[in-house]
Amino acid sequence: QNFLAEMKKFQVKFPETLLIAAHPQEKVPLLQKILLCRGNWSEIDYLQSGIRFLQIVNNANLKDVEKVVSYWKNLLLKGYKFYILAGNDAHGNFNIMRQIKIPFWKLFTSQKQVFGKFHTVFHFSRNDPIQGIKNGEIIISNGPFLSFNLEIHGEKNPIGSTTFGGKKAKIFFETNTTEEFGEISDISLFIGDFLKKHEREIGQPKNGDEIVLPEKGYLRMSLSTSNNGRTYTNPIWIE
Repeated sequence: QNFLAEMKKFQVKFPETLLIAAHPQEKVPLLQKILLCRGNWSEIDYLQSGIRFLQIVNNANLKDVEKVVSYWKNLLLKGYKFYILAGNDAHGNFNIMRQIKIPFWKLFTSQKQVFGKFHTVFHFSRNDPIQGIKNGEIIISNGPFLSFNLEIHGEKNPIGSTTFGGKKAKIFFETNTTEEFGEISDISLFIGDFLKKHEREIGQPKNGDEIVLPEKGYLRMSLSTSNNGRTYTNPIWIE
């Protein structure tokens, strides 16, 4: 716990740095729990460390991805402002995944975690990954593209920005896909209400749709394609 507190102090002392929780909900094999004392991140760990960026997607299995996105949603509904990132471990997992099966004794290989299958995309004024991610205009995807903004009285609010609640706003989004990823089959808008602790899903929204913002909460979007393409945006925050 002292180490986590030191991480928080480090970020205050060096604000240009970026700290990310690496695959905080990845399933830890039993033997690794026992022999290596490995475990998962808890909410207390996030708070004590001051980390706001969670690399929750660490493999391309869509069931696993949906599970960790649901975990993130539950964190959001508790009022936590966490951003999600995607990637994969860098210790040799490129065209194939290698992992410990029995510590110090046996390895196994699979195609579950392959380099670049799920990735993080940021939009920023310059090619600066650290500051670009910290800016918060981020999506995660295994191929297709989705981004959106809220327009309030002519002012555009992009992903990662914060706007005031209790007002009407228009939603505008941009999508793209290719033959490899297939046609877009589903687009969803999610409106989270911090006070009600509830997230409402609006299926197949249209560009220019008018919505009423909650007093406090967030908006996020997701996209699916016919060839198992997935994109998840980070939120626009409402205060």
